[in-house]
Amino acid sequence: MKDNQITLSKLIIIFLCLLISGCQTFISKEEIEIVEDPWQKLSLDKKIAQMIMFRLKGDITNETTFEYKKFHRWINELGIGGAVVYGGGLEETFNRIQIAQSWSEIPLFIAADYERGLGQWYDGATLFPTNMAVAATGRNVLAYEQGVITAKEAKAFGVNMIFAPVMDVNNNPDNPNINFRSYGDDPRLVSIFGNSFIRGIQEQNVYACVKHFPGHGNTSTDSHTRLPVIPGNRRDFSKIELPPFKSSIKNGVKMVMTAHVITPGIDRSKKPATLSSVITNRLLRKKLKFDGLVVTDAMEMGALNNIKSSEACVRAVEAGADIILLPLDVDSTIHAIKEAVLSGRISEERIDESVERIWLAKEEMNLFSDKGKRDWQKSNLIIGNPKHLNIASKMAQLSITVVKDKNDLLNKISDYKNIAHLSITEDKNSQRYLLPMKNQLNSSYPDLMEIIITEKVNDKKINEIVDKLKNVDLAFISIVVRIRMNKGIATIDPSYAELLKKLHKKGIQFIVTSFGSPYLPDYEYIDTYIAAFGYGSVLVKAAANALLTNNNITGRLPVDLNNQFIRGSQVLVYREESIIDKLDISYSLSVIDSAIEAKVFPGAQVYISKNGNTIISKGFGYHTYHKSKEVTTKTIFDLASITKVVSATPIIMKLVNDKEIYLDQPINDYFPGFHQSGKDTITIRHLLIHESGLSAYHRYFLESKYRGRGEVLDNIINRRLTYKPGSEYKYSDLGMILLGTILERVGGNNLHALGKSWFYSPLGMNNTFYNPPPNVWKDIPPTERTVVPIGTSKNSLRRKIASIASELIGPMKSLSYDLYPRKTAHGYVHDENANLLGGISAHAGLFSNAEDLGKYSQMLLNDGMIGDKKIIDKELISLFTSRQSTVNEANRGYGWDRPDRDGTSSAGDYFSDKAFGHLGYTGTSFWIDPEQELVVVLLTNRVYPTRNNPGIKQVRRKFHNTLNKSILRFN
Repeated sequence: MKDNQITLSKLIIIFLCLLISGCQTFISKEEIEIVEDPWQKLSLDKKIAQMIMFRLKGDITNETTFEYKKFHRWINELGIGGAVVYGGGLEETFNRIQIAQSWSEIPLFIAADYERGLGQWYDGATLFPTNMAVAATGRNVLAYEQGVITAKEAKAFGVNMIFAPVMDVNNNPDNPNINFRSYGDDPRLVSIFGNSFIRGIQEQNVYACVKHFPGHGNTSTDSHTRLPVIPGNRRDFSKIELPPFKSSIKNGVKMVMTAHVITPGIDRSKKPATLSSVITNRLLRKKLKFDGLVVTDAMEMGALNNIKSSEACVRAVEAGADIILLPLDVDSTIHAIKEAVLSGRISEERIDESVERIWLAKEEMNLFSDKGKRDWQKSNLIIGNPKHLNIASKMAQLSITVVKDKNDLLNKISDYKNIAHLSITEDKNSQRYLLPMKNQLNSSYPDLMEIIITEKVNDKKINEIVDKLKNVDLAFISIVVRIRMNKGIATIDPSYAELLKKLHKKGIQFIVTSFGSPYLPDYEYIDTYIAAFGYGSVLVKAAANALLTNNNITGRLPVDLNNQFIRGSQVLVYREESIIDKLDISYSLSVIDSAIEAKVFPGAQVYISKNGNTIISKGFGYHTYHKSKEVTTKTIFDLASITKVVSATPIIMKLVNDKEIYLDQPINDYFPGFHQSGKDTITIRHLLIHESGLSAYHRYFLESKYRGRGEVLDNIINRRLTYKPGSEYKYSDLGMILLGTILERVGGNNLHALGKSWFYSPLGMNNTFYNPPPNVWKDIPPTERTVVPIGTSKNSLRRKIASIASELIGPMKSLSYDLYPRKTAHGYVHDENANLLGGISAHAGLFSNAEDLGKYSQMLLNDGMIGDKKIIDKELISLFTSRQSTVNEANRGYGWDRPDRDGTSSAGDYFSDKAFGHLGYTGTSFWIDPEQELVVVLLTNRVYPTRNNPGIKQVRRKFHNTLNKSILRFN
């Protein structure tokens, strides 16, 4: 039998071999080759050529020119992979790109440095403010808008790859290379704005490229001339330089540019990052898990002068670079890399890795289908489109930042007639950047005195200038500090600082506006200082408008200038006439009408105020879809989680102000048993920012053992933590239930009584309360049929079935609520846990209407005052509404929510970074923006007749976005 089995197995093996070999006879050689990717058929020379990008310039329309012959050979014969374009005429460069693409069998990457849009290089295209100026607007959505427009114009121009954004953190004010090209000196700020720009670029199927990895911010050396050394150990880099790059990789950026910098804290060999395998392979590829394209910074830069150019390119490929950017000589570079492969120094597999990435990128960009072909007439309609120019102009206007205005001089400019303009630049050529300012000044002041300084000044020259200005009423001083290659300048010359000191000492009134670097040696001798963060025409015009028109000035510092003028600080200058009569919010209101028609909710209430004036207070729709009762301004809604910031948060603010409670007070001070398993480290602060480690939620109402507050508190106190306090963010109702109990103990009464006594009665919030009395139920729209808490419901067959089911399966399992006793929530709280707690809790339970929330919001905007009575301390309002989250991904104040900056927030994208507010699960929300002095309240009963009703988030986003765009005049 055994022999028979062996024989049978042998026969099976023979049969399979014959079957396989037989199948092979039906596959031709040609069919095997079809399986290969096209790039695999390229010769070694052409594979290497695909990794090279050169500078495309000069006359390539004439076959006799040097450029034509050279570039045609590189593209047509060598099979070069791509080109980079810089300046020149707009149409001329467009045609140059089209010619180059027509020469290439494999479509070319066409890349450009469009950090500020195409207008950075070409008249007639859209020029944007610098990155630092964009960050000064406080609205990262504008970086997204910039990305979208830049990509649309680039794509129309024939450019498919943008070497932007700069993701360096400018944590060295003396940096002469990055400076205002960075979004700021905070890694989180840089990440938020940079990722928004990337999203805008890549949504248009154009590649964005973050630079300069692993960070070029902390140096005073210009890598265009010398090789900078970035100080700091691995921990320093992990905290400052690397987070923006990690964040961009997590968010799907397509390309990373390595920097010509030495980082001894990461690579002890002290190789430039461009040539370092430790940085490119170990850190970028393996640790950060980046699998996109890696491109070097320009290999022609002076930082690599001590290495032979072709050898430097070989080392860059060894290190892991996919694309060699602007080698000094293309031919010698290809030859050197090929020799390195043939000698075994670099494997061909290493070349193949890069070529495959390059090929896949070109496929993703659809280059093989459209060949990069463009039509000038169509493209010309996109590039420099008036809508694009308008958005760039609005961005610039929002970016102008008043650093200081000691004597409120900016509101008195119109009082002065005898005016001078002192323009200070490092050279004569830089004076041209100030033309928009000079033109507007000359238009406003025909007798303007103009003084131009383009060289260092000695004592004699300083005295001459002071003497000329001694009789003027006001001097506008414009300073240009250019950040550009080979200059090594990051602030004004010391002699200019001496001039400003002398003017101040002589009592001459002046306003300083810096165009370019915002950093000055000192600020004591400048009473009024404005930062424009750049000298492009769009910013110079915006600064002139800020000085000479009635435009508001609302920018904030994206960097620390010193210990006094820190990141986020702003001096708001409001001079614009009221826009209430001019404001058209009809489109925003139509969003509400459309949502009601689509049955996202049956009714809504809207309250909007600006600068303390009510724009609208109105009801929409009905209480239910039966349309028996209309929603009016008197309708009262279940606020749900808005309770957290209208009840618990102001109460704790008062108790903190009265020194009856402290933010860092441990919770076990109030609950002695609350100390096991790391709970002893949890403080009031942790509860307020939802970083306590407590679970987000528990369905206490589904278990018969929970009959009220006592059993619920015992469970919260004794349950295990889900994470280490302060290490994560998890929005937690349980933490707020715990906090509410503490507030009641310290305050000596329940939340309803405390809120009414301290806030609602003084503010005239007569329609704000827990457990609404029966006489107002008629004014409250119902929500849904909610579960009657099992622990407090009456005995019934349904209750017995539900109790048994809960005991067998558990309250956290997915059980149909139909199993449980239910009742339409009308006149009592929708939240079942709050209902179990008697209707009064810190996490939910409060009822109110939009006008009452408007009163509360206006008090907060008025620095806590109502008339001459102080309700809440001004400093506490600022503290509680500022970002306090310790977890990078979170954006919470104490109690308050703040709009997320990832393009998904229910608050939309156009509130300023000072805005705060909260949402409620029942379909409620309100947002307060101190910068705009804006209050927006939207109350709905979207959970009627069921909570499984989608659409509210998109309605909120669209409503808030359209409203803010109307106010900011972005429509």
